[in-house]
Amino acid sequence: YQEARKFFSLMAPEVQEIKAKLQEAVISSPFKSELEERWGSVYMNTAELATKIISPEVIADMQAENELTQDYEKIMAAGKVTFRGEELTLNALTPLMQSVDRETRKEAYKAYYGYMESVADQVYGIYDQQVKLRDGMSKKLGFKDFVEMG
Repeated sequence: YQEARKFFSLMAPEVQEIKAKLQEAVISSPFKSELEERWGSVYMNTAELATKIISPEVIADMQAENELTQDYEKIMAAGKVTFRGEELTLNALTPLMQSVDRETRKEAYKAYYGYMESVADQVYGIYDQQVKLRDGMSKKLGFKDFVEMG
């Protein structure tokens, strides 16, 4: 399963690049107005924007970003906490964090944030790397920063 996910996270940017080329063909088509009439202006605007955020220069960065996202997801999926003597996953803890009982919510949040504190260095490291990657991608694509690119 992990190998399949890794494969798809590496391939996704390449597929996105192919999709952007298709969108470029659509927005530069002599039939653009007819296509926009059929598919709507939102599609055309989205297609136009998509062509501005993908380039061969950022494919490797996008792949690295996907790997970091997977690392984060693994940390969260591995999260287990002890709640009232029972070991629970973070997902199993979620309904308890929404309980109508205030004390249950308080204990559940305390358990959740206890786990988050235990993995904070790893999570912050991932976020730091993502910020640097995204900033670098935005500059490679000619944007001032990632906010402008977004």
